Amino acid sequence: MKHIKEPDTQEFLEETEPNEHLDSDTAEELEAREERVPSYRKINYKLRPAKTIERKMMAELYLSLSAFESLRNYRYVGLGSPFFSDFILCHKNLGINEMYSIEKNKRDEKRFNFNLPYKCIQMMYGTTSEILPNLPWDKRAIVWLDYDGKFTLTMLEDIRYLVGSLISGSIFSISFNCNYGERFDRSKEKFQKLKDEFGSKIPPNIKTRNMTSNELPKVFQTIINNEIVSLLKRKNFGVSEEDHLHYEQLFNFTYADGVLMQTIGGIVYSEREKDKFKDSRFSEYSFVRNGVDPFHIHAPNLTIRELRYLDTQLPSIDIKEIEKYGIPEQDVELYSKYYRYFPTFAEIDY
Repeated sequence: MKHIKEPDTQEFLEETEPNEHLDSDTAEELEAREERVPSYRKINYKLRPAKTIERKMMAELYLSLSAFESLRNYRYVGLGSPFFSDFILCHKNLGINEMYSIEKNKRDEKRFNFNLPYKCIQMMYGTTSEILPNLPWDKRAIVWLDYDGKFTLTMLEDIRYLVGSLISGSIFSISFNCNYGERFDRSKEKFQKLKDEFGSKIPPNIKTRNMTSNELPKVFQTIINNEIVSLLKRKNFGVSEEDHLHYEQLFNFTYADGVLMQTIGGIVYSEREKDKFKDSRFSEYSFVRNGVDPFHIHAPNLTIRELRYLDTQLPSIDIKEIEKYGIPEQDVELYSKYYRYFPTFAEIDY
């Protein structure tokens, strides 16, 4: 499969300059106040093109889990918000009927229950750290903790819990905001915040120079991967070789429908099911990334007519052969990479 060069994240993001007219207390108060407002009150998750592309890519990869067993036997755990977009996709496309949506904002319980798209979704109210230990982990699962806040130690602890609880053939992923102190802090202050949060979990080679929008996703991937490797090493100690658990990273997405977001995740499988893992052939998906360098999703801004016209010429081995009618070549290249996952938004009357 031909890989199109992915645009550098920095081409689409410019770091926000510190506001020197605000003192640090005011900045922290504003940031804390904004984070207290649930993201679903500010953003319609159905109308974020890069997020939609990511969601569809992940759902397509989930289909390969059928090498382990029927997806209808899987359990899905996520953070549905009032839109339940990933739940709808997993129920319709994968046939999963046992689903749990975790929601910490119990004050909006009435709204969440009203928006439940299917009766097979069970709402669980509380934080992820409270709810995850109370969920059943006796069968294979797909878990997506789609946070909207900055990466924290609590999120890392959720990953530890999942890796320690999931059975072979399960996939988990976690999404978070990469802009660590991006609004008001300079690099040195960002690095200090990172050290305050993660302490000794920060690799010694990570320095102030790594506090950029290009480098931070690599920092977070390294912290997460090191934690998983360390946990599995202890978990596998004294266990028979065929029951040893392995972790293979599958997802390392970044995208910016607004702020820079990152999704990291992968599959846990046992030595005895290694052949099933190989039969899944995850490596054939062009968006799979098992290292520190992310797959950056940048959705080109095209009209519906342009989308439909380009569709008639895709797939194409040679992008230069596509009639563009004034559409920038970079946008054509990007669309050719995403067109099977690309959302189409249109106004409808009720």
